[in-house]
Amino acid sequence: MWKLPQSGDKLSHIFIAIPPIFPLSITFASGIYSARFLPFQFFQIAIMTFAILIFLGSSIKNLRFFPVGLCAFFLLGVLFGSGEKITSNQDIALSTPEGRIVLEGVVISAPESIVKGRKETISFILDAQNFFREGRAYQTKGKVQVFLHNPGRPVQFGDSLRLRGMLEVPNKPRNPHSFDYASYLGQRGISRMFRGIGRFCIVRQSQGNIFQIGLAVDRFRTFLKGRLEQLYPSPYRELAVALIFGFRKNIDRKIQDDFIKTGTAHLIAISGMNISLVGGLFYLALAFFRFPRALNLGLTALFIGIYALLAGSNSPVLRAAIMGAVVLIGFLLGQDRNLKSALFFSFFILLAFDPRVLFQASFQLSFIAMASLIFILPPLEQLAHVFKVKNGDSLSSFLPVERVPAFRVRAWLSRMNDSIIQTFLASLAATIGMFPVLVWYFNLFSMIGFLANIVTIPLCTAAIASSLVVLVVDLICAPLAHWLAFFPLALFRFELWLTDGFAKVPFGYFYLPRPSSLFFGSYYLLLMAWLFLSHRKILSFLRSFCLAAFVISLCFFLIGSKRISSQYVFFDLGKTEAAFISFSNGSTCLINTGRSFPGDQAYWTLRPYLMASGVRKLDGILFTEMDGMHAGGFRTLSRFISLRHLWIGEGADRSSAWKKYIAPAQSKRLDVRSISKNMRVQFGSGQNVYIDFLVVSRGIVSAVRVVDGSSKALYLTDVTSKTFESLLGRDDLSCDLIFLPHHEFQVSESEKVFLKRLAPNFLILNQRDHFEELRAQFEFLPRTKVIFIGESGSVTLRPGKDKRNWTYQTFVSPETGKNQLGGSPSVSY
Repeated sequence: MWKLPQSGDKLSHIFIAIPPIFPLSITFASGIYSARFLPFQFFQIAIMTFAILIFLGSSIKNLRFFPVGLCAFFLLGVLFGSGEKITSNQDIALSTPEGRIVLEGVVISAPESIVKGRKETISFILDAQNFFREGRAYQTKGKVQVFLHNPGRPVQFGDSLRLRGMLEVPNKPRNPHSFDYASYLGQRGISRMFRGIGRFCIVRQSQGNIFQIGLAVDRFRTFLKGRLEQLYPSPYRELAVALIFGFRKNIDRKIQDDFIKTGTAHLIAISGMNISLVGGLFYLALAFFRFPRALNLGLTALFIGIYALLAGSNSPVLRAAIMGAVVLIGFLLGQDRNLKSALFFSFFILLAFDPRVLFQASFQLSFIAMASLIFILPPLEQLAHVFKVKNGDSLSSFLPVERVPAFRVRAWLSRMNDSIIQTFLASLAATIGMFPVLVWYFNLFSMIGFLANIVTIPLCTAAIASSLVVLVVDLICAPLAHWLAFFPLALFRFELWLTDGFAKVPFGYFYLPRPSSLFFGSYYLLLMAWLFLSHRKILSFLRSFCLAAFVISLCFFLIGSKRISSQYVFFDLGKTEAAFISFSNGSTCLINTGRSFPGDQAYWTLRPYLMASGVRKLDGILFTEMDGMHAGGFRTLSRFISLRHLWIGEGADRSSAWKKYIAPAQSKRLDVRSISKNMRVQFGSGQNVYIDFLVVSRGIVSAVRVVDGSSKALYLTDVTSKTFESLLGRDDLSCDLIFLPHHEFQVSESEKVFLKRLAPNFLILNQRDHFEELRAQFEFLPRTKVIFIGESGSVTLRPGKDKRNWTYQTFVSPETGKNQLGGSPSVSY
């Protein structure tokens, strides 16, 4: 039971050395979370918090102190979370109109430059102060994400800028599981974007005060980044700069994806490993010069703080820096190391400084990973020790220790064995703790990650340490540093080579759908129950029950996530048509892969959806037209999804688009088939699961029919009279839904005759504008539900169990409904 410290105890024990730091920080975070979703009033919560703090002061020597303290911290969390919702009338989200504008402010983040050919994009965050419109100046405030394309001049942290361009609201996602950039910016307090193009987008520029601490640190950080980039060629310079100073935007996308696939993405994000390594090297350097221990500890804590600023000061860096500083200061004050208290102390400090970080992925993953190493790793080590005692030294026999005659070599191999086991257990503990969160954000679980971490963690540690040494030498003697750079360069080469190899291992990783709230709750409740009972010998039965229930819930999630139901998904990719079809027998087909520029639609829209659906292999991709709009994303998609078949129009494999988009990524196992009119492609072993190609001309597929048992769909990419006349000549047409492309003009008479004859249950149009005009033109279909993708976003339709009752769901507008063949649609909003 928690007891109040006596009057003679040190004040530091109240917050660092006793358990309440854990529940207090958790209740504070719960209050912030509640404030995000519940309609709390700021001033009412402020009054309640003030009253409960007064009551808390009067109960300081009472048993009520602890529960009242929890309530006080919960209300404080609600107060902090509600305060983030308050915006002034001058906030840029309320006071500044969208469109062309002249914006003035100060650069408050380190600008990052991305160069592709002749195109350069500089991105940074601007603290807006004024805007100009129609010759008048207005005051404003707030953060703005700025993108300057080919500005023709450098931009530095602390610069005062006057910019000319477009002020925009960040786009919200229009497809399931696609990246929500608006939410990403909102978590960082940014509600607007600004784009400037050309060398005249910067109207005025003045440098900040060089004597400001933040500006001086950023200039020094940029200077060190430039020196480090001169030591290595690309892509190793981008990797080194990311590992040491936190500049990650220029890392090649394929390299980042390989790190994610192999479960080693934490290596390219500065976190506890980097802070521990840099702080340890600094401590050893001072110890080498015989600095007193107390002075050494103090200077190391100060150096960790400086390095956190040089590394970008993001959430994982600050978490590791605060923990390191707390532990070092504890050593300085004669206290034992208390990682649990240091973790939750840093957790509370970061939330108090900026409550929005609670909803950032980097913050969540960083703290869960560290908590896993603190709470889950010790029980795993205990289990490993028990297994080793029962089975002799078999657990540590990864290397032939006993066969080596030399004592020193045997001792070295024994330490290596212990290091391998420790790395494996740490990787297992972090995976257990982060599994639901990792699947939620990445929809991927890496089995090869356990092996990859054993190899790449020591390799990455050696590469970072040697790079830091070379960087220090470069500041003293540049020619010598260029000669010494071969060693860390070799380590970086070897690391990327290994990561690429691990990413290509068959079945090394697999995709999983997002877990439900029920799985989240049961997973962590059972895990915490097992951890709580693992330290108590008397409840062994209950401990075994929790462990068994934990394993069973995990197995149910893994088994139940492999099968996706029969469905049709029509994506919102602008005027580009794309759809995903999942058949009742488990077969899958994708129609088109979107464009690759501007914006890689396969990477940002199709890939996340397929990964979140657990689709690792597609039975085929159908290209309705071989051009950049429809096939540009094939190369990207082939890196993530295995393909069996490719269906293209006749002659499409001789086009320039084929050579540009398909041929470079085509594998030998891919079966490419040219399709013609009236050709049928069978899916699986069922007789009633197939695709008919109804209209094909000059390599362009204009009409296909998708049949899955009794459910039928018609997919059209052309709305000319010629297409409808060709279809009207067929007697075997009947369908439940019809997909139509964008209409530039009014609905033709031949289209009306065709639609009236088929009278589909659903009519899905990839229409981008003129919604009301077209809706009025389709009034001759009273029993048909008409959905415009440009208005509703992505559309998902699912046949019922008897293949006649259909359900649909739109993404942007929260609309769901049912429609039964032969009846009128029933829609619920």
